[in-house]
Amino acid sequence: MKKFAVILAVLLCTLMTAGVTTASPLTDYSAGKVALDVNWTPRLDIEAEDGTIDGKNANFDYGLTAGLGGKWAIQYRYFNPVSKDYFVDYGSLTGNYHAGVRSQEVNILYKLDKNLSAFAGWHQAKITTNAPGFSLDNKSTWQAGLIGTTALGKKTTLYGIVGAGGSLFNAEAGFAYALSKDLDANLFYRYKRIDDLKVNGYDLDTTTKGFGLGLTYKF
Repeated sequence: MKKFAVILAVLLCTLMTAGVTTASPLTDYSAGKVALDVNWTPRLDIEAEDGTIDGKNANFDYGLTAGLGGKWAIQYRYFNPVSKDYFVDYGSLTGNYHAGVRSQEVNILYKLDKNLSAFAGWHQAKITTNAPGFSLDNKSTWQAGLIGTTALGKKTTLYGIVGAGGSLFNAEAGFAYALSKDLDANLFYRYKRIDDLKVNGYDLDTTTKGFGLGLTYKF
């Protein structure tokens, strides 16, 4: 909870602070402008109602944002955290198994001002595992949120993302450093809660949280 309170404080400061910025996330929605995000999140905590499991060291996710012209953009994000393997010897389950929470989203973004954008879109999530005998269903919902950015220096930007929907809450806060005109390095903390995911017909509430590193390439 302490880390989550820090995230909310950073997000609030981000969304309320003004400044000129050109770093992550994409702020130029001109037609043809594209940003590709690739993130690495080692040792994520993946929580469910029955406990916490450690994420594997090589969790990668990505996103793609494309300007449509004027104040509009479209975005796709894919997040697939998976736990490390755990040995299980329970009934018919004997072996090394892992579990995760896969999600994808498609959003339409609208620029409110030079530092703040609103988004709305579709979000789909599902429990994943390599263990046999589980019935796992997709859960789809609508979501909406805000993306804020503010410059901390010539090359450094603070950014925040907060979104919510049916049984869904997502928050991310990070720093972006411009390595070059078109390439940023990012350090961030992400908190994502998805409730009511179906496992064998039962609802399961999940939380994924942890620090990550990423690169954003703009072209």
